[in-house]
Amino acid sequence: IWNAINDPLVGHLSDRTRTRWGRRIPFIFIGAPLAALLFVAVWSPPVGGQPLTVPHDLWIFTYLVVTIGLFDLFFTSANISYASLFPEMFPDLKQRTSVMIPRQIAAVVGLLLGLGAWPVLVKAFTAGSGEFGGRTVTAAILGAIAWAAFWISLLGSRERREFSQEPSLPLRAAFKVTFSNRSFLSAAVGTLVINYIWSWLSAMAPFFVKYVLGAPDEQMSVLFLAMFGTSIVFYPLWRWIALRIGSKRTQVISVTLYA
Repeated sequence: IWNAINDPLVGHLSDRTRTRWGRRIPFIFIGAPLAALLFVAVWSPPVGGQPLTVPHDLWIFTYLVVTIGLFDLFFTSANISYASLFPEMFPDLKQRTSVMIPRQIAAVVGLLLGLGAWPVLVKAFTAGSGEFGGRTVTAAILGAIAWAAFWISLLGSRERREFSQEPSLPLRAAFKVTFSNRSFLSAAVGTLVINYIWSWLSAMAPFFVKYVLGAPDEQMSVLFLAMFGTSIVFYPLWRWIALRIGSKRTQVISVTLYA
C-alpha cells in the first residue's frame, strides 16, 4: 500500500525538480545511499542479538514498519528516477533494445546476489557474528553493492534538456490523464502480471529447495544460477526477435511461452 502511494509521489516530485544536474540524477544520487543504510537497519532489529521470547512485541513491530517504510521510500527515490531516465536517454527502439541487454544481465546478477548469495553469506558470517550479526553483515555487503551500482550508473547518465524543460501536470490532473489512457492501463496490467511472475518464481524457489529437494538453504544459489543464467544466454535471441516483430508482440510471445 505504501509503495503504491510513494511511487507516484516521488515520480511527481522528480518531474517538477529543476537542478543543474537534471531532475532524475539528484534522486538517484541521494536515494541510493540512504536506501542502502536503511536496508541494513531492516535486518538489524534492536533485540540484543537474541530472538524474541514472546510472539508479539509492539516496539519491534513498529521498528520494522518504520525502517522498511523509509527503506522503500528512498529505494523508490533512486529506482523510479533510474527507470524514468532510461526511456528519456534511449527513445529509439533499436538503441533501447541494445542497451537493455547489459541492463538486464546486470539485473539478473543482482537477483543472484540478493536471492542466491544471501543464505550462503548469512551462514558464513553467523559463526563469528551471531544469528542477527550475520544478517547485518550480509545486508551491509549487498546494500553497498547496490549503492555502488546506482552511483556507477550515474557516470554514464545524461539528462536531455528538452525533457526537463517540459511543464509537468498538477498531481490530480496527472492521475486523471493516467487512468484515462487505455494504452497505459493495458501496459500496466501486463507489467503487473510479469512482475508477479518474477516475484512468485523467486519466492517459490527457497521453499522448493528446502521442502521438495530437501537441500540446505545455501544450495538455493545453484538453482537460482540455473534459472537466471538461462535468461542471460537467451537475451541476444530475444533482442533479435524484438527488433524484427516489435517489443509488444515479443512480450506477448514470451509470456505465453512462460505460461
